Amino acid sequence: MATSACLRFTRKVWRSFLETKGHDKQCFPNLVIHDATPGTVHASLEVQPSNLNRVGTGRVPRQHGMQPENL
Repeated sequence: MATSACLRFTRKVWRSFLETKGHDKQCFPNLVIHDATPGTVHASLEVQPSNLNRVGTGRVPRQHGMQPENL
């Protein structure tokens, strides 16, 4: 199956983010981009201990008064 131009571009941009060794490299080194079309990226991330908070979960408590549609 041929790789779309959008997918090639998205993977190229992601590789450049990882090569700069900043926040993305620290937090999401295991992110895999599977597919991309204009406006949508399908990816997976193997959650590692570095992705968890200090109590060992990935949940971020919602601030008082914040609704999902406002996030």
